[in-house]
Amino acid sequence: MKLRVGIVGASADGSWGSRAHIPALRSLPGFEVAGVATTRLETAQRAAEALGIPRAFENSAQLAEDPGIDVVAVCVRVPFHAKVIEAAIAARKHIYCEWPLTVTTAEAQSALEAAERSDGNTAVGLQGRADPAVRMAKRLIDEGAIGAIHAVALNYSSAWPVTVPSQHMLMQDAQSGLSQLELSGGHCLDALCYMLGEFKELSATLATHVPQARVFDTGEVVTRTSADQMVVQGTLATGVTLSAHIMGAPGAGTGTRIEIQGTEGCLLLSSASRNVVPSAGLSLSRFAKGRTEPVDIAPECIAAPERPSGDAANVANMYALFEAAIAEGKPFQHGFGAAVTRHRMLDAIRQSAVSGTRVML
Repeated sequence: MKLRVGIVGASADGSWGSRAHIPALRSLPGFEVAGVATTRLETAQRAAEALGIPRAFENSAQLAEDPGIDVVAVCVRVPFHAKVIEAAIAARKHIYCEWPLTVTTAEAQSALEAAERSDGNTAVGLQGRADPAVRMAKRLIDEGAIGAIHAVALNYSSAWPVTVPSQHMLMQDAQSGLSQLELSGGHCLDALCYMLGEFKELSATLATHVPQARVFDTGEVVTRTSADQMVVQGTLATGVTLSAHIMGAPGAGTGTRIEIQGTEGCLLLSSASRNVVPSAGLSLSRFAKGRTEPVDIAPECIAAPERPSGDAANVANMYALFEAAIAEGKPFQHGFGAAVTRHRMLDAIRQSAVSGTRVML
């Protein structure tokens, strides 16, 4: 029997729910998109008609309570995540919530504790973990293919435009829960920690070099407090030395490069795409004995072989992994617990950047 998904936040105008979640779910035989809810019944009906979804709901609580919904996908803006999660937990449904889980770590911890008392399983949209190249790299690391790991370095460079649409206003605000620290920083660093383990200690610098943005659909000039330069250095619990520079600039970025150094070689994950890691389409290569060669991705590292391309690719991979966990009746490895860990890491980065000191985790 297919898992019936109700999406909270899909719209007819190209929202993340409509351009990533819906194509991802429709590529997977174990799911069907069964309903959509927005803030008003009229907009939900318009989205349902435009996106070919059979049912529209007036609000998230109505969708979650419906017996025809098994999984609630939370795709609304971050400030509204906690309310939708609460309704889904009360209805004892499975939940796939986009990252960040909530605005604050305290809210995320509360959501985790409530979910643990519920019958439903949880997933969080840190889908870089589901990227086939990332999963293959983790497998090689765990198998000791490049020996003991000494260091990892990440460089992520993306365009940071001076004109933005009004729907991206939250990304300009460091306190919104959806700044570039949560988006670019959270996604990039989560992929590293998934492959190599969590931080033991870190130090960080956050800077904003482009302090204003123009909203091109209104002409308004707004102050930008979200960091466009994020430098994080530290030591992982495994003893690995990590350095990361996540940068944005008014010009074009050069993409992603992750270098993992071991005693018997090096792994390189890279992409020229300016998309953040989960949508970058990473390639994997290995350097050893003076030669660099591409690494073939093992079939078992590709959770959704028939996944669509682009933004939906790793969302499909994550949903496929989530489906397997639900079928097995086991807590999902990439659920709310993983999100709380990442929120705490971001808190440590902020603390270090403000205090100018190294922070222990």
